[in-house]
Amino acid sequence: MKQGSTIVISVILSALTAFAITKLSTSDTQLQHQETPYERVIRTGTLRCGYEYWDGAVSRNEKTNQVYGPWVDMMNAIGDATNLKIEWTSQVGWPDVAAALKSNKIDAMCAGMWTSASKTKEIAFTTPLTYQSIETFARADDHRFDGDLNKINNPNIKIVIIDNDNSDFIARQDFPNAQRIALSSLNGTDSEEMMHVLTGKADICFANAGLWQQFNKANPGKIQRLAPNKSLRIFGNANAINNDDPRLLMLLNAGQQEIMNSGQLDKILDKANIDFPDMFIKPLKPFP
Repeated sequence: MKQGSTIVISVILSALTAFAITKLSTSDTQLQHQETPYERVIRTGTLRCGYEYWDGAVSRNEKTNQVYGPWVDMMNAIGDATNLKIEWTSQVGWPDVAAALKSNKIDAMCAGMWTSASKTKEIAFTTPLTYQSIETFARADDHRFDGDLNKINNPNIKIVIIDNDNSDFIARQDFPNAQRIALSSLNGTDSEEMMHVLTGKADICFANAGLWQQFNKANPGKIQRLAPNKSLRIFGNANAINNDDPRLLMLLNAGQQEIMNSGQLDKILDKANIDFPDMFIKPLKPFP
């Protein structure tokens, strides 16, 4: 082979190698710089909220399809504080929150999710905006547990729970000897738990007193609070985000702190507790 041809081939191979390296480097850079939820929120000026319907937090107007409720009011106030548009993007079932956040379907779950240590393996919770007390309920004519909740811890007692949710954890930890009647985590609700007790399918359920108040309106005098002054648990209600994006967590926490300090949160919760008695416990302020 002539020397000139060898030089040409060498030049061509070098050029191809350089092109391939450049393409690989560009692809690696693009992968490394994939836009985060925080970056997207800042770029668009919009927080895409996932939500789930429940009385006292998020409801929907059947005629206009507009969402409304105390948690909607809280998020709108946070949007004003952070100069972000709040977009109610998608209804997300509680078991699907982590997947919706990880797949970037939503930026945050904005519906007052109960905080849970086990769930933080997949999601991050903001500082709670409110708290809720979880109590024990039985049929109004069932007096087996009067004055002593320890009697629930019996193999003959049936506790209705939502599978792999907080009610399940409470039953396992506090009443391990009782039977657990599990509702699906996909569609189980507090109302369905109370209906299981009312109809005799179960003896005991755990629920927030505010949600029991709503159930009692439709079924007066059927379900009793066994120990109104004894909370089994106090859970925080918070927004949830992808736990890989701490900057978005800091942004939302700053907005939440601002509406708390300004008194806006107090006004929203005062009205909510009139409309939905016993639903929310206000967070304590870190100042007089």
